[in-house]
Amino acid sequence: MALMDKLNFAAKIATEKANEAIGSGKLAVKIKKEEYSIEEQYKKIGEYYYQKRVEGVDLDPEVDEFCLAIDLSKATITELEEQMKDLKTPAEVPAAVEVEFTETAPVLSETPCPVCGAAVPVEAKFCGACGSPLGE
Repeated sequence: MALMDKLNFAAKIATEKANEAIGSGKLAVKIKKEEYSIEEQYKKIGEYYYQKRVEGVDLDPEVDEFCLAIDLSKATITELEEQMKDLKTPAEVPAAVEVEFTETAPVLSETPCPVCGAAVPVEAKFCGACGSPLGE
């Protein structure tokens, strides 16, 4: 009977540890969601002040510097997009391309977690690093 008591005790401890891990994972997911929410609010604040500058409202010098950096990045993007258009000339694009596949694509065994980026097995339902639910 003592062996059964020890087995029951070990099972109880294992269950408690598993429940703690699940609870910890759920809390980690909630923390990540809140951190994402904060980042989204920061973006909205920045977009708000940038729009105010576009409308002609005078901003603090520090904020104006950030807006200038955005303007410079937008100008750079426009230049780069123009360079891309120049590279894509119709003469360079073949009329038809025949492709023959002889090998199958490799089967992925891991995929990055969409929340924290950690490598997790494809069949996993939760991230082992942050506890985020995977799939669906």
